[in-house]
Amino acid sequence: MRRARGPPGALLWDAVVSFFLLLLLPSRYTHADLPLPAVPADEGDVYEYAYSWQGDAHAEDSEISTGPGGWTWGPAFHPRRPACVPIPPELRLCHGIGYASMRLPNLLDHDSMGEVLQQAGAWVPLLARRCHPDARLLLCALFAPVCLARPVAPCRALCASVRAACAPLMDAFGFPWPEMLRCERFPLDRDLCIGLQFQSKGGQHAAQPASELCPQCESDVLPDTIADLYCASEFALRMRIKEVRRTERDRRVIGSRKRRRILRAGPLRPRDLRRLVLTLRNGARCSCPQLDGPRGAAPLLVMGRRAGPRLLLTAAFRLDGGGGGAARAALRRLKGHACPALHSAL
Repeated sequence: MRRARGPPGALLWDAVVSFFLLLLLPSRYTHADLPLPAVPADEGDVYEYAYSWQGDAHAEDSEISTGPGGWTWGPAFHPRRPACVPIPPELRLCHGIGYASMRLPNLLDHDSMGEVLQQAGAWVPLLARRCHPDARLLLCALFAPVCLARPVAPCRALCASVRAACAPLMDAFGFPWPEMLRCERFPLDRDLCIGLQFQSKGGQHAAQPASELCPQCESDVLPDTIADLYCASEFALRMRIKEVRRTERDRRVIGSRKRRRILRAGPLRPRDLRRLVLTLRNGARCSCPQLDGPRGAAPLLVMGRRAGPRLLLTAAFRLDGGGGGAARAALRRLKGHACPALHSAL
């Protein structure tokens, strides 16, 4: 394959602009709307700057330069030219974030919009839980990076702040913090990167209000969010509760077989349904109004996933008059609803 030189003077221009940005921008963060030239989809031959995480080595004199945090870029070939494409409404994770176009391939090396949609959709339920005000900024910096001549990674501090707030929530749903968001891969704040946008005067992120509510029992959501949760879950059903038992750490929810309706069977086996037991992970000491009321009184819309031998309850919504309007509306929409094929990014 022939190596292309790129547009005349483009490399020098990029270097000059980047140098002045580093001088002029606050050291705390670099906004995602930096005024670097965008990359048209049909410009030139195959020429790209590789972006990857290569550990913590520092190679000042090599052709591919490595920043102090291990973020690297340099001349390399990519099977597809970088292109600026509109962020479609279907990409709910990032649509309306503040810029209209994104770069493909993105920083997760997704080459097509179909691949982006498949993997990004699984993260929408996490944002609905509002664990950190910058969680969307971090994810969209990777899934839908702004169109610049060179990609700008999220800063390590941004990733670490989001991880500290959201990792416990993910643990409640039975998910570890994913390898794709290993914060040590990202550049330090002194490099050109996207940093925290919501910070208090003390330098920490603007924390969300503390809540004694179990995260699986958040019910103040819109019907569209319930549909997202449904599509990101492995199974869903309409049921009543027969019994709730507490262990030292979790709650065990035993479902009634009366008037139960399976909406999505997924990994549920016949023996699971004979005596349905759902685990509310880390739910022994937090409140869950959906489970705390009279047993069997209110029908619930419950969703979950299998984790080894256990069935984890990941969402529960009342379907009676006590705040069940959004859930009932969502339940009507779910009839015949075709979920996208989501990659289990979490």
